[in-house]
Amino acid sequence: MAKFSKGHEPWNKGKAWSDEMKAKMSASKIGHRHTPEVEAKIVDNLLKVGVKTRFAKGQVPHNKGIKCPRYTKEEIKAHQKAWRDKNKDKINANNKKWRKENPEAFKAMQKRTREKNSARVNAANNKRRADKLNRTPKWLTKDDLWLIKEAHELAVLRTKLFGFDWHVDHTIPLKGKNVSGLHVPNNLQVIEGKLNIMKNNKFEGETFCPQ
Repeated sequence: MAKFSKGHEPWNKGKAWSDEMKAKMSASKIGHRHTPEVEAKIVDNLLKVGVKTRFAKGQVPHNKGIKCPRYTKEEIKAHQKAWRDKNKDKINANNKKWRKENPEAFKAMQKRTREKNSARVNAANNKRRADKLNRTPKWLTKDDLWLIKEAHELAVLRTKLFGFDWHVDHTIPLKGKNVSGLHVPNNLQVIEGKLNIMKNNKFEGETFCPQ
């Protein structure tokens, strides 16, 4: 508060502010002044909300005073998986609706997935083609399927390293003219894409030798 020098007269001449002046100054500082009726409603609402959020004497809260447990990542994943299994129809319906409403975004997402998991996609496509021709034996083990996937990983790696396409080829074609092979690890070879295209469904002896 400013001090006045001796003999200096303040602008209000030492008189106290009226209630009207106090209200004006207060309103100018806070920007808005509620009427008594509005103020009473605000206070009433605050009290009602407070009653809902507070527990009455002797009332036991829903968690019985026990702190919420901290779940491990494995427990959270298991819970999420259980929820997805329980709500498959709901999830599928929502996904189908989203794909229908966002076709361009869905195509872009599919493209990113194929690029990120090209080896897995190629392996799946190759297996699907072999299944159509009934050339995938039922006796394949997990190790066999892993070796098939590794062959596609190698093809993707060579493509990145050399800068041109490498394919996973069936040494003995699945649908050859005189002989048909199986979709098994020891019938796969990783060769240049152009050689695979030249080879087509041909088979000469144990290996293919382009002219």
